[in-house]
Amino acid sequence: MRFCKPRSFRCTSALLLMSLAVSTAQASPGDHVRVGDATVTPSVQSGFEYHSNAYLLEGGDGAPPVAASDWTLTPRLAADLDNRNLELHFGLGWALKKFVDFDTEDAYNVQNLDHFKDFDANLGVYALNKNVLGLRLDDKFEISNTPAKVQTAEEGISANYTHLSNDLNAGIAIRPGSALEIALLGNAGVDRYDVPEPLVEDGDPNINNRSNYGPVLDVKWRFLPKTSLLFTGSANWLRWDHNLVYAIGPDVEGVNYGQYIGKPDALAWRFATGIRGQFTDKIAAEAQLGYGRMTYDEDSVLEDPNAQSLPSTSTEIAQTGAETFARDLTSFGEGFTVNTQVAWSPVRGHTVTAGYKKDFQDAFFTNYVVYNYLFVRYEGLFASRVGLTGEITYRLDAFHGEVARKDNNTRMKVTGAYRFNDFLAANLAAGWVQRACGDENCGPGGIFYSTQYDDFTVSAGATFTY
Repeated sequence: MRFCKPRSFRCTSALLLMSLAVSTAQASPGDHVRVGDATVTPSVQSGFEYHSNAYLLEGGDGAPPVAASDWTLTPRLAADLDNRNLELHFGLGWALKKFVDFDTEDAYNVQNLDHFKDFDANLGVYALNKNVLGLRLDDKFEISNTPAKVQTAEEGISANYTHLSNDLNAGIAIRPGSALEIALLGNAGVDRYDVPEPLVEDGDPNINNRSNYGPVLDVKWRFLPKTSLLFTGSANWLRWDHNLVYAIGPDVEGVNYGQYIGKPDALAWRFATGIRGQFTDKIAAEAQLGYGRMTYDEDSVLEDPNAQSLPSTSTEIAQTGAETFARDLTSFGEGFTVNTQVAWSPVRGHTVTAGYKKDFQDAFFTNYVVYNYLFVRYEGLFASRVGLTGEITYRLDAFHGEVARKDNNTRMKVTGAYRFNDFLAANLAAGWVQRACGDENCGPGGIFYSTQYDDFTVSAGATFTY
């Protein structure tokens, strides 16, 4: 199975690099690099972080949190081109995170949390923007690592979950008039999920892979210069390499998922409509309402090769767990979606943004998750050199399927930055992340107790932008 979709990302990025090589340009630090109509912006960020709970452990009656520090290095490159016939946006970044083990005598080797493979890239191409028929392409590639609850002093064992994904939207844009745009697109995506080797019995960290594809309709009618009515609709087929996956988690008395958990294939569809625009000089807003469903194919689990090797009386076939892998998202309450936010800029350089989103998506360890997400964000600039940002977010995840649980996720972060000049800035940040289980199985000894954690972070660093 191919995960990077080279035709969608590598080839188009190669065309970008060739176009940049046609002519050369020189610039001073902070001025960026101009190549014809394109602006190229390289940057690098480096600093140190402290985590009060590096492994995201639950604490309490379980394993105590382990504090750790790390050094980060994040080089990035962005390129933007905007002319009459072509709008292009390209970016890539690599995030390195190296942990420092100050206590080599304890039972933990925090260097197993090192991140050397975090990478992201995006490409947006919008061609023939002024023509009746245009072209659109959006591609996003990402590799991300998340700490797992794997505490070991053994070297060379990764203690991270790794998720690789690539999502591509491409097609044509039809413009019958200057105010109306109808985009007919196709979507294709892939996901790869790797877990730490100690969590799987066969030693293969690649626990599962998913592919998805389907059509997308995106309509925008600009009835005012800065305000548009929106409509989107899509259908998506999701296919998994393995429809019975190894059950990973604590062994709790009275709860038995068996050796496997069912992960069926699915068909999802949705639509949404609303408005987005700049309503006054100080207020920009968006509001969309929609509805959708996800239908799961339980036969894909029963026909999995692992299922064929199990006896007909197996608990895997009996679909054990709080719910079953035949659970579909069909109710109006779960399928109803909301996406709304308001940005208010009372004075220049200061913006407060608040929003709420309710939606659903497929999950890799159970059928699906319905989430409610709220956030408030402040961004301010003082005396042209001092920046301050603060954000509070809350997300309620309700998972459904053979694994059914609720998670309360809260995040707070405050960042201060001082810009010495156009190319060098220093920053200091502090944050808190908490996951608190939202059902009765969350107390000490409960099946989902180990999913809870708190982590306080402090970071300091500098950013150089050419």
